Amino acid sequence: MGRPTPCLPADPRTPRAASRGQAPYHPRLPARPAGALVRLAEALPLPLYVVETDGRVRFSSRMARALHPQGLPEVVKRWLENPQACGAPLETGPIPLPMVWQRLQPAGLSCALVVARPAPLLSADGLGSHPWQIALETGRFGFLEFDGSTQRICATSHTLSHLLGLPVTQLSLPYEAWLERLHPDDRPLVAPLLSDPQGWLQGTASLEYRVRHANGHWEWVEQRSLLVAATPEAPRILGLCQLVTSRKYAEIELIRREQQFRTLAENTSDIIARYDLNLRCLYINRSVAHYLALRREDHLGKRAGEKGWPKKVAERFEQECRALVATGQPRQYEHEIELNDRRYVFETRLFPEYDRSGMLTSILSIDREVTETRLALTLLAEENRVMEMITGNQSLAETLEQVCQMIRSQLPHSRVAVLLANEATLQLTLIAQAGLSTALEGALRVLPLSTEDGVGAAAANRQTVVVEDVAASPLWQARQTLAAAEGVCSSWAVPVMTSERGLLGVVALFHGERLTPGASENRLLFRSNHLCAIAIQHDLQQRQLYALATLDGMTGVFNRRHFFETAEREIQRVRRNGMPACAMMMDLDHFKAVNDNFGHACGDLVLRAFADECRRQLRATDLIGRLGGEEFAVLLPDTGLEAAREVAERLRQRVERQPLSTPRGPLHYTVSAGVSALMPGDTSLETLLHRTDGLLYEAKRRGRNQVVADPPPRLR
Repeated sequence: MGRPTPCLPADPRTPRAASRGQAPYHPRLPARPAGALVRLAEALPLPLYVVETDGRVRFSSRMARALHPQGLPEVVKRWLENPQACGAPLETGPIPLPMVWQRLQPAGLSCALVVARPAPLLSADGLGSHPWQIALETGRFGFLEFDGSTQRICATSHTLSHLLGLPVTQLSLPYEAWLERLHPDDRPLVAPLLSDPQGWLQGTASLEYRVRHANGHWEWVEQRSLLVAATPEAPRILGLCQLVTSRKYAEIELIRREQQFRTLAENTSDIIARYDLNLRCLYINRSVAHYLALRREDHLGKRAGEKGWPKKVAERFEQECRALVATGQPRQYEHEIELNDRRYVFETRLFPEYDRSGMLTSILSIDREVTETRLALTLLAEENRVMEMITGNQSLAETLEQVCQMIRSQLPHSRVAVLLANEATLQLTLIAQAGLSTALEGALRVLPLSTEDGVGAAAANRQTVVVEDVAASPLWQARQTLAAAEGVCSSWAVPVMTSERGLLGVVALFHGERLTPGASENRLLFRSNHLCAIAIQHDLQQRQLYALATLDGMTGVFNRRHFFETAEREIQRVRRNGMPACAMMMDLDHFKAVNDNFGHACGDLVLRAFADECRRQLRATDLIGRLGGEEFAVLLPDTGLEAAREVAERLRQRVERQPLSTPRGPLHYTVSAGVSALMPGDTSLETLLHRTDGLLYEAKRRGRNQVVADPPPRLR
């Protein structure tokens, strides 16, 4: 609450005049030209008329001309012609609006000021006040006369009541009381007007200050002052005052919001800019300096293509802006941009900005960098695809190649390779790559697990090796020529290991510039490395499961079930192609005696040695299986009977001539075999093997260690 209203000494002339119903007292001043009132009326946004004493209109304000374009209504003209009637306000009907007319006669001026106020009535349609009424009802105003000779402020009727809530009968205040009512911060502004008006005023002057209302709150007053008497002894100032509290609060709120907006705009990481309808920049915040070298002030007045944006990005921006202008709807889109050898992804949102009349005036642009978000989403999608390939039992090479592509989606300028480790041979073998040239791929095809190699050192030491400058690193000394030719400036090598730190391989990246991995790159390497480990271990497990399901654990050849499944499919193939095929049934001679005389360990050794010899003598396309005990079967696709017999005989001779070394001395063993060709009447693999098995027993019956094949007459 403000301070209480001070007890003011009343002008002794005022109460008597008011009690007799006479006009308020005003000191008489020499008549002055009407230009003073004209300047005041012209400066105020109110419906004002400057009239002569005989009722002639000297000047009408812009708002007055808008309300009454044909001039003053006749009823108002007749009212002005009667000086006695002008002492009271005139209430009129709808002409065109219900109005209250009031004549104000400032002291010392030859003209009067006539004001039209809206009457407190509904408009003709009954829906409420006309917009002019709403505007004018808030415009409380009045005249104040500052008398330097008496050091008092005199007011026209109701002025102090309208402005300060004082009694209607109070028409004057001492200067001291007036200053006491002013806000402490505004007193230095108003004091020179009272102490030295001649030196302070130059023509018509305007002031805005706060005055304490009778209710205790502060009212903002706009005062337009005019020096009407310039004598040093008795300076007089005429002030037309209007309450502008609502406007000032609105301005303060506007300033606060503007400051709030600028605080937010200047401290956000988003690029916020405003463009006119010609797409020239009006404002841009300082976040743009993170991406473009152009100074902030140099953006103003320029179009997107003139600010260093790539052509495609500028064209897309202008296209979206034109679409916004055409539809009036906000726009949103994403675009990629290469800046400073780095790729950025921005989400751009465009918003229309309108003035009070609803006209589109500008476009607000908000650019948010979403590079990390988009890369994370892309990486997640790529990871999901890799996991789908792993669970779908895709080949290891295809899966790891997808990992390489995933890395390149995050680091487009990198070249990626994945190498598998073989600790038995102490070598790394290239299995997948993305972006490698033929020369670089050839150099990485087989690498040693060596601490002196940029890639091999990661596997040998089981730790990440980052070579920032290949030209100066001893790890690349042997490949300096290759690195220079291929533009390799830096390399990163990360070992792929199991959770027990078993070595699986290496992920290697090569860059055309000197780079070291940052936080985001390290996260990418970790996730890629993890996927590679999962893929490699899954492949190893699948191979182990396949071996357990299809191979004989003792000899490593197909087990009985898998041999029959695979051989049956192969027979169907050769039948479709019209090609020959033969089967061999083999049995180790006197194998029970081997177990009895040399032990089962030596018996197992004999089985493995025979299986190894079969693999050496047979083709990769030939199928060999252990049917049980010491009995083996072979299917030779695309092979005639004579060729099959020669293969069987060669194998028999190799076994006979190569005894095995055992703790108990050399061990000699032999093998008997039966060979049969696929006949047109053979309905299945079992039919073929049954006939071949009979030939095997014929070989044993003849004394073992020999090969018995189908006789030629059987082929006709």
